[in-house]
Amino acid sequence: MPHPLIANLQRVLQNQSEAELSTAVAAFRQEGWSSPLWVAGSKEEHPNGQVGLHFSLKELEGCERPVLFAYPDESQAQADHGDETLMCLTIGQLSLLAHENPMDLALINADDPLVLSHSEILMVRDVMLLESSQPYGGERDAHLFGTNAGAFMKAAQQYCQANSGVDTLHLAVLVPGGAPLRLCGVLNASSAAVHTQALQALYAEHAVPGHAFMLFDNLNRDDDGMTSELVKLAPFYTSQRPVGWWARLRERFSRPVLPIIELQI
Repeated sequence: MPHPLIANLQRVLQNQSEAELSTAVAAFRQEGWSSPLWVAGSKEEHPNGQVGLHFSLKELEGCERPVLFAYPDESQAQADHGDETLMCLTIGQLSLLAHENPMDLALINADDPLVLSHSEILMVRDVMLLESSQPYGGERDAHLFGTNAGAFMKAAQQYCQANSGVDTLHLAVLVPGGAPLRLCGVLNASSAAVHTQALQALYAEHAVPGHAFMLFDNLNRDDDGMTSELVKLAPFYTSQRPVGWWARLRERFSRPVLPIIELQI
């Protein structure tokens, strides 16, 4: 019989109805999302207060990326890794690490191990974050969210204009199958990590209560998922200036609008 963490995660990954997904997510949040996992690695504290994490990744046949082995059972992790140092993390924390460092994840259980691809890790993270956001009350609420996000939109536009490294920024309100709202962005820029951090900080400063901001760049975007739909739309910002005085005048006085993308999860 698989470990409850693995069993609940498998239900989240299954194709199912909206009601079944909500039930699976609730069960996984109760036992799984924040449950302890043991991985081989170490922490390194730096003088500036930051902490560096170092993992022992392995090659696994059938996986495109290096694989991190994680164990719900500490004793099994110790038996498999011998004298290696173990760290205790959660899937929620590992999903954040995978966002910055693409990897696959193998959840090791004696009876039923489960391997998640990098895209599946990010999908689980997105589903959990979406389900934890403010309830969605229809298209009217989506437009209201876009209106309330005006302070951030203005700040983001000014930031992009002031930084020549930013090529394009796409923004949209996601309505995932009647579930909670979420702001999503795709950034195309040099030194993308620096600009991503700055835009996330701007959003935190002007945040709409109850909503979060998913921002992807060229390294972590999913070209087969929701970001592929977003980049098909006109960009919120582009460094390519319009040609002609009338086009430039219109751009100067135009107000950015957040498109709405409805998804089925």
